[in-house]
Amino acid sequence: MKNILLIAPGDPRDLSAGGAQRTNFLYEALRREGRVYTLIPVGGTFLEKQDAEWNIAWVCPMKRYSPTWFLDRLLSREVPFLHCPSGGILPQLAQLWPGVKFDYVVCRYAAWAVYTRAWQVAPLLLDVDDLPLESFQTIYASQCRMPAFLRMLVRRWQDAIFRKSAGLWIANAEQLSSLPAIPKGWLPNLPREPEREYSPSDRSRPQIISVGYLGYPANYEGIDTFLTEVWPTLHRNYPQLRYRIIGRELPLRFQERWSAYPNVEIPGFVEDLEEEYRNALFSVAPIYSGSGTCIKVLESLRMGRVCLCTPFAVRGLKDSKLLQNGLLVAEDADAFLKQAVSLLENEPERHRLESAGMAAVQAEFNFKLFSDSVEALIRAVER
Repeated sequence: MKNILLIAPGDPRDLSAGGAQRTNFLYEALRREGRVYTLIPVGGTFLEKQDAEWNIAWVCPMKRYSPTWFLDRLLSREVPFLHCPSGGILPQLAQLWPGVKFDYVVCRYAAWAVYTRAWQVAPLLLDVDDLPLESFQTIYASQCRMPAFLRMLVRRWQDAIFRKSAGLWIANAEQLSSLPAIPKGWLPNLPREPEREYSPSDRSRPQIISVGYLGYPANYEGIDTFLTEVWPTLHRNYPQLRYRIIGRELPLRFQERWSAYPNVEIPGFVEDLEEEYRNALFSVAPIYSGSGTCIKVLESLRMGRVCLCTPFAVRGLKDSKLLQNGLLVAEDADAFLKQAVSLLENEPERHRLESAGMAAVQAEFNFKLFSDSVEALIRAVER
């Protein structure tokens, strides 16, 4: 049986957000390949702990207040997803799981592979998920000092970690051709499955929703644009309509600004997301930056609700059957209003799109496809 080390930003049993769900799917797929040990990098030794039953350990790879630590803090302040290499995790692994020789190390995100020097452990299989260069160019370039220099730095940083990898996965199939000539594959983002028997029966109320991790700039900046450009007119025409914005860690300045809009509700994290979808007429994904693919778009369709979104939010989905089957794209504020009015006024067509979208996403984005992609890359690396 293979021994596989998974390096992930959080507990692989967590399902509270889109990125965590992808980690969980990867964890479950790897368990079909062998025995999985999980290492979660943390920022200080006071956060270290271990779950021996599940072979999960929280480890600080970098000595606090060392010169490298200060450099890492400086770099990640300018470009939050970048990390400097630590001294490596081999000493901690020998203490945590003595005598275990790893056949592969699988890492979620390039940043964590660099931070831990994962390639020193075993052949590295990197779940790129979001391309670092694309994330920088669409989210951070306009906000940082020396954008041209940092763009060059991110590109070289990205290329260097790709060269260290034995194989790569990426969430957006359209970007496969831009990856190095090594084993690689498409690892699709998947929507969360309902926790119980789920029927999107029409229990909807006069409200729409947006769902996402609100500590991520791509999410809160997009919703802020929707509130500024679309919501005032939509509310004026439909004064009973409510807009619920669901997600945790929204910056305070946006909480204060959004709360001033009429009929806007910001409940933060909710325990029962399925109920939120049931009660909504449709969802909105106004995303203009980021990388990878939007899980929230797929999740909405899986929960039987049409998703109205920007062209950027459907990157990586253009070859799927989701477009016009539950997934509606709006180029600008006027198009958002037109599409929203159509969904509000034409109930039979909205229900048709709900059924079509739910069927399409179940057929094209499922765990078997995900697990097969994980297995295929491992076999390719072995060959």
